[in-house]
Order: sequence, then structure tokens, then C-alpha cells
Amino acid sequence: MSITARLSEKNTEFQKDWEDSKHEKQFKLSCKLVELRKQLNMTQQKFANHIGMKQPYLSRLENGEIDISLKKLEDIAKKLGGRIHIDIEIEENSLTRQ
Repeated sequence: MSITARLSEKNTEFQKDWEDSKHEKQFKLSCKLVELRKQLNMTQQKFANHIGMKQPYLSRLENGEIDISLKKLEDIAKKLGGRIHIDIEIEENSLTRQ
């Protein structure tokens, strides 16, 4: 079972808050951070130390209480030996021709 499913299963109010598309991307990012930390078998404190941030800040990120900048996300990925992939999708009918 994915981290997203487990978090949603544990707290249905949490799930309702994140179902709205405005928060969906932040929710997925929060789940990804938790997933990475768990794959590394690290506590929040150990993971926070490893990526150079304070544990309370990491907790707030994982809980979706604060947004993360692209720069900070890139720094985390680099410290983990990874990289960020960005994809932009534009629906054809949303483009206006001039």
C-alpha cells in the first residue's frame, strides 16, 4: 500500500482536505518526502539532519503545512543523490492562437 493510501486511510479528514486540486500537488510532494525517508529507514530527525534542515520544518513539510520552494526541493534531491524532474502539460484546447 502506498504512503498516500496509508495517510488517507488513517485520517479521512486529511484525505478530504487534499482531494481538492489546489492541494493535490502539495499532498503528493508531502507523501513523496515521507516515502523517501521511509525507504532510507530514517526517522524524521535523522532524515532532517541528512538533508540539512531542522526536524520541525521537515515535519511541517511532510504534513503539508507549508509549501516548499523548487530551490529547496532541488537541494534535498541533490543531498540524496537524486534530481528533480518537471513536466508541464498543456491541453491543446486551452491555448489561444494569436
